[in-house]
Amino acid sequence: MTKESYDGLIERRNKNGKAIGLQMRIVVGTKGNYIWLTKSVRYNPVLKPSQARSEARAALNHWANEERKEYDNYLMLGRSGQLPMDEYRDYRVYRANREQRQQSQAKDMATRNVTFEAFVKEHWLSDHVHDGQHKPSTISEYEYNASHLIAYFGSMRMTAIRAEDIKRYINKLQKEKSEDGTKLLSDSTKFQRFKALRNILRYSYQMDYLAVNPLDKIPSSQLPHKPHPKLREGKDFMNKEQVQQYLQCLNEEPLFYRTMVSLMVFTGLRRGEVVGLQWGDIDLEQKTVQVVRNVIRDTKSETGIYIGTPKTEDGARTIALSSYLMGLLEGWREEQTARRGMLLPTAYVFSSAEDPYWPLYPTTVTAWVHDFAMKHDLPKVSPHDLRHTAATLALQCGANLKTVQDMLGHADFKTTATYYTGITKGTRHETAAAVEALVFGT
Repeated sequence: MTKESYDGLIERRNKNGKAIGLQMRIVVGTKGNYIWLTKSVRYNPVLKPSQARSEARAALNHWANEERKEYDNYLMLGRSGQLPMDEYRDYRVYRANREQRQQSQAKDMATRNVTFEAFVKEHWLSDHVHDGQHKPSTISEYEYNASHLIAYFGSMRMTAIRAEDIKRYINKLQKEKSEDGTKLLSDSTKFQRFKALRNILRYSYQMDYLAVNPLDKIPSSQLPHKPHPKLREGKDFMNKEQVQQYLQCLNEEPLFYRTMVSLMVFTGLRRGEVVGLQWGDIDLEQKTVQVVRNVIRDTKSETGIYIGTPKTEDGARTIALSSYLMGLLEGWREEQTARRGMLLPTAYVFSSAEDPYWPLYPTTVTAWVHDFAMKHDLPKVSPHDLRHTAATLALQCGANLKTVQDMLGHADFKTTATYYTGITKGTRHETAAAVEALVFGT
């Protein structure tokens, strides 16, 4: 509802008849080309009615004066040829573009002033890292490394960060020591810090907080790279004789762990993938297992774990099972059914002791493998080393790198090639002899 007031302003009222503010209409332009402009101001509820009305009237009078000045400025710019033709012909177009320019200038000012710490906390972490697309382990990794980056770049304005600043930070990383001060940071830690910085700078460039990404000016050879250490026999993987001894000792252990660890040795399943298996993923007729989920630690959740998809898109895969593994799985299913009763396809193959529909805690696997090796005086390999063992055994039996990539679920062939090139070099003569035997029948 509105009501004309005595001084030419319009008093606005709500549906209950209560006065809520003032509205003013003014006209600019010349005869035959008048333009009406309107603005409303709500009353300040904290002030008395008379004071609120005076404050609103003063604000509207100020707005009217500024609009008339702006129109005069518009005429001056148009006559001097400083306006685009569409704006010169129509003041409404000029006003709309002016508002956009003002908003853009305000955003540019905010962008120029934002510090590295503010951008990381208020934009990168909240809008990018916590966007529902990242897994808890990735979020924790980014948050941890971001805290170290803030300690170095924190007060610097984003737009002030130069390639030289990045290079100095990289040089500092090379000399930085671990938190206890006893040794230099590992290559893996250096890369994780740099990876977080790279992600922050890329996101700031995508969101227009940076006109140029300073990383683009630094040669790739001068940037930290993901380390791919040479795999050591007996340390990072077991040879055939060690695997035979390992499996012999496994025969003395409960069928639960014998089946689980044998799966990792022969298929290269990750720790989280093996505890994420459900009986519905096992095809006993086709002798295959589908890898469709991964179980990882999540200290921020009530359960302590996160059940999600495999590590990469290519991690979802189907793996052929040998007769040996099929025998173990069938035996374990019978034993589990005898204990629990009939199991649905959603029951976990390696479940917690309390609930067949809840997976084993991932770190339990690591602890058991460690204790098992100590108990039998075996090579102290981790669950991930069992994954390397599966890959090296496959390569030594003649499998090509592409086959191993598919088995392991690596997203990038380069990852497989980088890790296992040394193994394939060692089998070159065996491969050559095998091809000769196939051709000549020797």
